[in-house]
Amino acid sequence: MSERAKELFSFEPIIDEITCRQALSYIATESAALAETALGQILPLDTVTVFAQSDAEYETVEAFVRQQGPLSPYSHGATTYVETNLNIEGRAIQLLGVRKPDSTRKERGYGDYPVHNFEVIKAQTKGNPYVYEMKSGNDIELLELRHPDFDVRGYIVEAEGG
Repeated sequence: MSERAKELFSFEPIIDEITCRQALSYIATESAALAETALGQILPLDTVTVFAQSDAEYETVEAFVRQQGPLSPYSHGATTYVETNLNIEGRAIQLLGVRKPDSTRKERGYGDYPVHNFEVIKAQTKGNPYVYEMKSGNDIELLELRHPDFDVRGYIVEAEGG
């Protein structure tokens, strides 16, 4: 974890609704900052997901997430999503999620950035060391953002309606 992230952590571990809300605020704020740092752009954010770091943390976050709205069809495998209409740090969050503990995801979570110019951004980011082309668990093409100064990941996705 970077020194910057250590300064922002105030919720470790997630043990109740208060620390869950703190974690979601942290992930939303850091996801927005990640896009700006990695791409030099401000992108919209509509999804916030926690990467649970233990089974107990997963159970706590999943219980909280499930109270926030109906189960989303985007749920798959190790990740549970609900449809919601939350305002987190000034961002209109439409999907809230939690992923089961996974040794390949040591970050605290991620945010999704829905864009209408996905192919343009994809072309512009060729060779960017912080951007990786991949497919989601639902076989959706996306661009993953990772940066060593951030304890979150970000995913650029094509907005519905192109």
